[in-house]
Amino acid sequence: MHSRFVAAAAALASLACPAVAQNLLTNPSFEFGLTGWNNARPNAAITVSYGSPDTPEAAVANHIQGAGNLLRDAGSSLVEQVVDLAGVPVGMNLRVGGFVGGTNNDSARLVTRFLDGAGGEIQRVNFDWVHDETRNFEPVLVRRERILPIPPLAIEAVIAVEFLDNCCGSAFAAADAIYAEPTVESAVPSARPLDTQLLINGDFESGWSAGSPLTLDDPRGWLGIANHPAVVCQYSDTNPLVPSTIVSCLIGGGQPSTSCVPGGAGNLLCDAGNGAMLRQTIDVRGNANSFNGGISLQVSGFFGGYGTADDRTWVQVQFLDATKSPIAPLPAVGDISRAARNSETVILHRDAEFLVPATTRYVQVDLVFSDVCCGASHGLVDNLDVRLTHTTVPAPVALNTNLIANPSFESGSLPGSPLQLTNADGWEGVQASAVSIEAYGTGQMPTSSFAATEGLGGQVLRDFGGGAILRQEIDLSADQALIAAGRYFVHTAAWLGGIGSIDDTAELRVRFLNFAGVQVGGAAGLQVLGPVTAADRADVTTLLRRDATFPIPAGATRMQVDVHFTDVCCGAAHGLADDVLVMVFDSLVGGPSLYHGTGDDLRLFSGVNAAPTTGPGHDWEDAVPGDVLNLRVASPDGAFDSTPFLLGASPFPTGNPPITGVPGFWLDPAGIVRLADGVFCGGFGCPVILPGGTNYNLQIPAGLTNVSIMLQALTFALPGSATPANGVFAATDAHEIRIP
Repeated sequence: MHSRFVAAAAALASLACPAVAQNLLTNPSFEFGLTGWNNARPNAAITVSYGSPDTPEAAVANHIQGAGNLLRDAGSSLVEQVVDLAGVPVGMNLRVGGFVGGTNNDSARLVTRFLDGAGGEIQRVNFDWVHDETRNFEPVLVRRERILPIPPLAIEAVIAVEFLDNCCGSAFAAADAIYAEPTVESAVPSARPLDTQLLINGDFESGWSAGSPLTLDDPRGWLGIANHPAVVCQYSDTNPLVPSTIVSCLIGGGQPSTSCVPGGAGNLLCDAGNGAMLRQTIDVRGNANSFNGGISLQVSGFFGGYGTADDRTWVQVQFLDATKSPIAPLPAVGDISRAARNSETVILHRDAEFLVPATTRYVQVDLVFSDVCCGASHGLVDNLDVRLTHTTVPAPVALNTNLIANPSFESGSLPGSPLQLTNADGWEGVQASAVSIEAYGTGQMPTSSFAATEGLGGQVLRDFGGGAILRQEIDLSADQALIAAGRYFVHTAAWLGGIGSIDDTAELRVRFLNFAGVQVGGAAGLQVLGPVTAADRADVTTLLRRDATFPIPAGATRMQVDVHFTDVCCGAAHGLADDVLVMVFDSLVGGPSLYHGTGDDLRLFSGVNAAPTTGPGHDWEDAVPGDVLNLRVASPDGAFDSTPFLLGASPFPTGNPPITGVPGFWLDPAGIVRLADGVFCGGFGCPVILPGGTNYNLQIPAGLTNVSIMLQALTFALPGSATPANGVFAATDAHEIRIP
């Protein structure tokens, strides 16, 4: 047997050199019984046909191309076969693999032993056991494979199939299609391309059967690691335990085929066993040289659950070193609570990016289901994606724009919901109590004419469960320098209200947090708009506008924005909110006004007992009778210099500014007070816009209380002047002076 050192055999070795990918095993699929194999334990393994009692079905054989027979345990059996490595050229490796598994509780694995010329064992490689949980409690065989460097003194390799009878008398482990192939392929895989999906069957559309997440013929695919199974489900409009086909369509849940056509509902993964877990281990050794601080791992997916059930799911990623030991703990991705999904049967997008440590050689991805309560299992997940990518740098916050997604609650993904399923930064719930989206003019809601007059759209947010909270968070981590310098301010506004004489209320709360999630800025770290009480509304079913401007405190790295409902009384929930605005601006640069003008080169500046200013946070001010109002109308670029203008004012109830329907025009046509009129005066001395601006100083008259005054300047298309953008008139931004 050990004749490799015989001269004649050495001379013939080159003629016997096996081809790459040639299986060195005899009878590898057991179609000829145990021919070529040796039973090495007293309980001799047997061969049976697929479909025999307690044996995988023929469908498994068809999927793995396993022919008709397979190897079956007879009670912790072990079969092995010796292969001669004499003809394998120096430097080649040995690819060893096969399909192992079975039914019920028993286990199977492959073992490879390399022997020297005297039959002594040089190296032993034990593959991982395939238990019933490994195969997701399915009666199947799964492919296990490793590329093994051949030790320099190895003359032979012993390929063994080992079974373990774990329980209950009978033996149910099985194996088939074993191979040992010389290969030039390295044991270290090639580098994985950046920005490509690393998971196998991350969308659960390509499992070996309709209800399975396993890809039997790919050793990189999902394997179970818990005592309960997961099952592939289909989106449905009739099964209340899974999301609807609309959800599937919105998130691409039927990928790679479209889910937006009849019959294209697509698959997602459901917990079927009170706490299932699946795992993939990704070999990234080929990328090791690039792990120098510039490569990150991006992880994303859609996570959720069923209705009011508290069950949930998440992905836990772990970086492993060359010995597959953990490097550092990482936070979970997903873990969407019932509250976060507003007690809806949906799955929401979540993503995260983790810097890859330099010693990383493997990435372990665990999909974890948590059965929180009550027997049944309701966690859901779909469209998992894991990829290596260049590390992204946090972007500065966008200035002078509303940072809130779906601020008016008009663009939720599903009817009656504020959630945007594909937006990881959109609204999510905080409390078990839910919110609902209602149409103006229906039921107890304010009238549609009110909404149209105030420009509030067609839908309003309502507290549904009592004491609900809806939240968004805004990243400020890239803006630390300007925040520390005191330049960044936030302007907030919202319409808040309720129903009739019921005291339930809504507030807008803005909280500033540091990296550790701790509030910064002392009392200034929490700003509250509202509440609007029933007394404020005079017991009328309506909403009133509230706004405020405040600096971002030093140390803030994120801003938490809550619509916070309080259920004061009487069982049902009646708080209302709409049209949430959160805008960051640089106090030295300024930005667009709350009451924007026509966009022409014409600006209004105002100040109460102070120099006039403009921009967010400076376009409204409080005043009392006797205060001096300083105003300036200017054309900063000179386009309207020397042009006659009109400076008008309109009183209105605070919180209900005039809605004219004319873009850029904020004065009530029926109640304009002309503070300065160079347009209609028609003679010498009529006011015009001077280079650098025309100034006016006015005193707030006595007798004005509980009112606001809207101020705005206009000029018109006149011979010799610049032509307004709309061809008719140019208007400044409007300023509001509030007199309590």
